[in-house]
Amino acid sequence: MNDYIINRSIRLIKKYKTRNPFEIAANMNIDVLFMDLGKLKGFYKRDGHNRFIIINDQICEPLQRIVCAHELGHDQLHRHIAENHTLQEFAIYDMKSKPEYEANLFAAELLFSTKDVLEYFGQGYNFYETACFLNTDVHLLAVKLMIMNSNGYQLNIPVDLKSDFLR
Repeated sequence: MNDYIINRSIRLIKKYKTRNPFEIAANMNIDVLFMDLGKLKGFYKRDGHNRFIIINDQICEPLQRIVCAHELGHDQLHRHIAENHTLQEFAIYDMKSKPEYEANLFAAELLFSTKDVLEYFGQGYNFYETACFLNTDVHLLAVKLMIMNSNGYQLNIPVDLKSDFLR
């Protein structure tokens, strides 16, 4: 299943020639809306043929990018679930939940190229510095390293994958 998810992400990168989730969403006619959601980071909603990614306008831009990539993952992988339910925070960011794990895997592959990650490590930057340069949460970088390790790399992942890192 992980290979399927990763390939879905790679296919979008190749098709739209970008890793920018906002550009990909626009090309796919998914409306990305920003509004004050309180404690929610964002959610994905499908209404008939219309698809929406709603992002909290009170969170920082790097986190908005991560949330957009995560919600794009739900669009690609769990559109059928969203037919009857809005995928909201209390369910979507839990790594123990299969859909949330899959959306995080999709987002990590979409946002970070293996080449970029290896270049930072090759320049001597540690895991945390690399996460800082990539403008990401260390837990999403950990997901990317987990993907890379499954492809034969032997990279140290110094954090446990938290189930609620996007909350």
